[in-house]
Formats: sequence, C-alpha cells, structure tokens
Amino acid sequence: MPTVQTARGPVETSELGRTFMHEHVAIRGTDVFAHWPELDESAACVEASRERFAQLEERGVGTIVDVTPANLGRDIALIEQVQASTSVNIIVATGMYWNVPLYWQGRDPDEMADAFVREIEQGIGETAVRAGIIKLASHQTIEPVHEVLLRAGARAHRRTGVPITTHAMPQELGLEQQRIFREEGADLSRLVIGHQGNQPTPDYYRELMDGGGVIGVDNFGIEQANPAWHESSGRVEVVAELCADGYADRIVLAHDSVGCIDWAGVQGLRDRNPNWVSTYIPDVIAPALLEAGVSEAQLEQMLVTNPRRVFEAQGAY
Repeated sequence: MPTVQTARGPVETSELGRTFMHEHVAIRGTDVFAHWPELDESAACVEASRERFAQLEERGVGTIVDVTPANLGRDIALIEQVQASTSVNIIVATGMYWNVPLYWQGRDPDEMADAFVREIEQGIGETAVRAGIIKLASHQTIEPVHEVLLRAGARAHRRTGVPITTHAMPQELGLEQQRIFREEGADLSRLVIGHQGNQPTPDYYRELMDGGGVIGVDNFGIEQANPAWHESSGRVEVVAELCADGYADRIVLAHDSVGCIDWAGVQGLRDRNPNWVSTYIPDVIAPALLEAGVSEAQLEQMLVTNPRRVFEAQGAY
C-alpha cells in the first residue's frame, strides 16, 4: 500500500480520509524569534491549533496539507507538537513562497531543487519530519526568480515523485505555471494549481483541467479579500457547474486557513475573518454544494479520492 509522509511519519494513503489540500497550521515569525525570543508567543499558538484540530476531528476530517514552506513562516517544532495531540494527519511542505530570500536569488534551479529534495528524503532541519508535498508560488507576475523556483520544484518533483501544489495569484498565472512544468517534463495530473474558483470564469478552469491538471478551489471562507473575487457562494456555483460538466475528478477543496499568524494574533485573525476557519467546508460549504446539485459521490471524490490519487502517483520519472 502506498504511503505519504506526515508529521507523525509515513501513513498509508488509504488512511488519509477527507483531506483539505491547502491549509496552514501556523504562519510564524521564526526569523524574528531567532533574534528576539521574548516576542515568541508559541504557547498561545499551540493551544489555538490544538483547539482547531479537535474541531476537525469532530467533523471527521482525516488530513490537512500544510502548505507553509520555510520562507512563509513554517515552524516545524510547533507542527510536531500539534501533530502529537491530534489524530488528524498533517502533511508538511518543502518548497518556497514567492518572496524568494536573497540567498536563493541568482542561484540555478538544480541548487534549489537539491534543498527541496533534502527535506523530502532526509528531513526538515534537524528533525525526522519529511516533506510530503512541494509548495511553489507565483504572485502578480512570474519574474525570472519565480521561473527558477518553478523549475526547481518541478525537478525536485521528478527526482522524488512527491507532488506539487501552487499559489497562483492572480489565478491566471496557473496556465503559465503549467507551461513551465510541462517544459520540465512534469506530469500535470500530479500537480495542483491552487487559488482557483475565486472568479466566475469556468472556461478558464476547464482549460487548466483539460490540459491534464488538477485545480484547488481552496479559499472557502475568505470573503472580501480582493475586489475581483466573488465570495464563497460564488465558489460554490463554480464548483457545481464544473461538477455538472464532468470535472469532479480534477478538483480538490480547502480553505487556505491558518490557526495563527503572529502579526495578526489568534483573536484578531478570528475577528477579521469569522468564516475563514477550517470547519467552514464541513459546516457550510458541503451542504451548500449538495443543495447546488453536487452529488454525495462527487463531494467524496473531491475530498477523499482526488487527494489520495495525487499522493498515490509516486516514483521518480
């Protein structure tokens, strides 16, 4: 039986269950705390995260994919603490966010790929936790440094077989991401193009999926974040239309939610975004999708079968 790496070690893919493919345990100022440790409020963050995962357990969620790479505020020690307190699997990411650190600018894709492969095959930092997915990001435009990042991720993917998930914002960057991945010889069915479904442009989503890709409709609960976006009710309409057209086998779902962000604070985060919580899909969106005509089988496809298939497509190539 195929396995996937989690923060508790390898888990059989048959045990993943309902999976949210784009979430964050926490986004932390680990670089700040290295210099000003008195600012670190990790205890409050751990407590908030444990409460959050207890709510996920109650709703039958089996796995969340934490897509927080090192330069977005990944705190692997905190993730280990949270994982020890919950039955929900946490799949951890290597890769890099779009604000590429100066250290990596000017380096070639293979050097960057080596760093990603190290976190996949050996472990993150000095821990035994191995990354189970590669997170890559493009924001506003794809600058040369971002093209290096995308090519590095594709090469690490091909060397290890570990899948890729992306931040594509605006969403139209997804086609450019696919172009670069295709040039690197990547199998697009093993890659998730993220942050889709935020606009009423189903033809664009069909183009991504017709090219072989999987899309992540992964901003449920984020409202009024961008004037060009519709709210979660609009995302429901998009998913329902795509499911009616036979695309349920190429869609995964998530919230892009985060348990705590140091610069926002736990309570501040909740006050500003009351729906941006990792229980919004089971509590609100799943019933809304069913009411919009999505079948129980299609919902299960998007939450269980498709994530499992992404992680079961293994092996270097």
